[in-house]
Amino acid sequence: SSKQVAKAEVSLSGKVDRVAPLKIQGKINPLSELTYTDLKVVLDGMDLTAVSPYAGKYAGFPITKGKLSLDLKYLVSKKKLVGENDVLIDQLTFGKETDSPDATNLPVGLAVALLKDRRGRIDIDLPVRGDLSEPDFHYGQVVLDALVNLITKVATSPFAALGSLIGGSGEELQFIGFKPGSQEIEDAAEEKVKTLIKALNERPALRLEVIGTADPKRDRDALATLKVEAELQRRFTHGGKTNLQATLSKDRELALLGDLYAEKLGKQPTKRTQVSGGEFVERVLTAEEIRQQLVPAMTVEEGELRRLAQDRAKAIRETLMATGEMSEDRVFLVEAEVTASEGERIPARLNLTGG
Repeated sequence: SSKQVAKAEVSLSGKVDRVAPLKIQGKINPLSELTYTDLKVVLDGMDLTAVSPYAGKYAGFPITKGKLSLDLKYLVSKKKLVGENDVLIDQLTFGKETDSPDATNLPVGLAVALLKDRRGRIDIDLPVRGDLSEPDFHYGQVVLDALVNLITKVATSPFAALGSLIGGSGEELQFIGFKPGSQEIEDAAEEKVKTLIKALNERPALRLEVIGTADPKRDRDALATLKVEAELQRRFTHGGKTNLQATLSKDRELALLGDLYAEKLGKQPTKRTQVSGGEFVERVLTAEEIRQQLVPAMTVEEGELRRLAQDRAKAIRETLMATGEMSEDRVFLVEAEVTASEGERIPARLNLTGG
């Protein structure tokens, strides 16, 4: 009917490439001033290799395997578009990267790895909204923008996307903290690693990069403090030859620290102090005061900080491997960094990459 209020029933069925069933059902009125559309489109198992050239041109990778299923619902009423796209992509596999100048610069591989579950399926709920009265409205651009926004959100905040699988924010999984000078995984950090493993098991195409870090000030001071204690113990035991079972007395500790102080700073461990009556006297520094002054005098090389940072990365890898749930080929150690950090703990950093 050509009446303004009339609606035509739509019922179409067929097969894409003579294999994948396609059904379109609903109501339309294309002749109305206020175009009306209420359609449901169902496509089951279209082979994606048919659009491989398109993917190679715009995604930067040809498709070597994969099937597409769609469950779409679209309503256009009073020039308002409300669309729901339930997209299922099964076993999507890319070939070698193309050199297409039209390819997106978005990290497609990482996005796919984040979206693909352990069964190799990508299930996307992609709603679209639009206003047909806008002069620059284009349906294709609306869908493309929604898809690009999804990929961008996933790829730029991968740990947030990963956290959604386990009911958390996920961002906290990006860092594993260590006490200054230490490479030991604490209990809280170990629990974080276990949570990370659980999330990664849901996304087997993801790989993990571990970047150990060391703080040039806090770790240096901590390592210097350890060196003071190690040197104190070495002098007490004469390099491990005597006093192995003995307890270091307070007086002997002060004497040994005083010797180390004189050797490192070239002066005696004393300090002028004003007493009652205004008189100044020389007093011997306490053991704690000597330690505080020895710390800046102890040599800590850049290489020692880098080794500490790398040892932290190795500790994280060992914790990941200890559960037996992560394969070694999914975890990579990246060159360590010496960089200033904030917070109580020194954070080793984790990165996610596509498989």
